[in-house]
Order: sequence, then structure tokens, then C-alpha cells
Amino acid sequence: MKKLSAFVILFTFIALLCMGGVSASWTYTDNYVGSINSSFNVNIGDFVWQGSEILPDDEEEGLDHVWLIENLVDGTANGKEIGLNNPNSDLNEYINNRLEGGLGWKRNYFGSMAVTGEQEMEELFGAAAKGLSFIIEVDENNSNIYYLYTTDVYLGEKGEPNWLGTSNKTPGKPTVPIGEYIEVIYRTKLVKNTSTNEFDIIETKKGKAKSDWYDENRRNANVTQIPAFDVNTWEEIA
Repeated sequence: MKKLSAFVILFTFIALLCMGGVSASWTYTDNYVGSINSSFNVNIGDFVWQGSEILPDDEEEGLDHVWLIENLVDGTANGKEIGLNNPNSDLNEYINNRLEGGLGWKRNYFGSMAVTGEQEMEELFGAAAKGLSFIIEVDENNSNIYYLYTTDVYLGEKGEPNWLGTSNKTPGKPTVPIGEYIEVIYRTKLVKNTSTNEFDIIETKKGKAKSDWYDENRRNANVTQIPAFDVNTWEEIA
């Protein structure tokens, strides 16, 4: 019986060695792998910026913030690149003119409500964004960082200066009194990729800022009285 049992065991072992097509392997590690908790905003396979989901996107009512922001960065119109990522765009020219200024009139921001460029900005970034206003601010400490403020709050009617441009003739009519908070104003951070020399859309936050006149490119900066908001007073809200 012992010889028979040994023979059966040996035969079984040889049969197993001759069988093919089945294999298994295990990999062990001595290191503990913790859980990964990451969140991404994904749009049909493409990564988009953090916080984009909080933006209103009502294109029919002309309140599509996402559409406006994407076009301000990378937009085209009539086959022409009109956004910030085209160094020769009119938008960049307006911003550069404000940055260069003259006689102490330098400003580090440009807004859609500006007298200079207002009509063109409306034509380029109208349609889906006709009900929106925006201000682009260049970070004072890092010119590779821009902040883009967008709001669908109607800011009001601009005034009119006298024919000399020295004093206000017809007062502006802000919908929110000067000095009071306008809510909601979204702030989107743009960072220039130094390897591609193009801006990436990084993050959007919800906030508010105080109503203020828009500073014009002239000595008397508020002579027209253009309703806008003070980006320096912007603060995040829940």
C-alpha cells in the first residue's frame, strides 16, 4: 500500500508538471499604500480648471461665464485669435496700454466697461456673454499671473463728461451704490506657462467686491463715471 500511495503521488506530480496554460503570480510589498483622495473637474475627457462647475453657463440668456472665460483666453473670431494667448490680439493691446499708461495713469487692469474698447469687446465676446461684465487684472508682483473677474450683475449706466473732458456732465447710475458690495463676482486665476508662453486656466472662486467707478486713461480718472467694481476689495464667499 505504501508503494502504491508513493506511485500515485509521483504520477500526480509529473502530470501537473506536464500541464500547460495555467499560471499565477503574486507581488508582495512591505510598504503600506494609503488611500488616494483626489478630485478633478473633468469635461468629456479633457481636464478643465478647478471650480469651473460653480460658474453659470446660461448661453441663451447671454450669461455663459465658462464660454466667456475660455474665449478671453483662447478665443477666435472670423478666423482671428482674439484671446490672451495671442500676443498681438486687441485685448492684449488694451491691457498693455493700461500697464504702460503715462503721466502717472498706469493701471494694472482692463475692463469690458471701458469707453476705449467697449464696443469691440462687446462684438468679440458678445452673444453668449452679452449679459456679462469682466475685468482682467495683472498681478502686481508677477506678470505671469492674471485674475479674471466676471459677473452677471448689471452694473448700471455710465455718465458723460463735458466736451473738454474736465468734469462730469451727466452722472453715472450704478445699480449698486458706490462702496457697497456687488455679489456675485467670480474670480478666475490664469497662470502663464513659461514653456509655451500661453495662459492656463487654473481656478475659479466665488466672491464679492465693492462697487466703484472704473478708472479711465486720463488725469481725471472718474470724469465719465463708469459703473464697475474695485478688484482690490474682492473677497471669497461661500
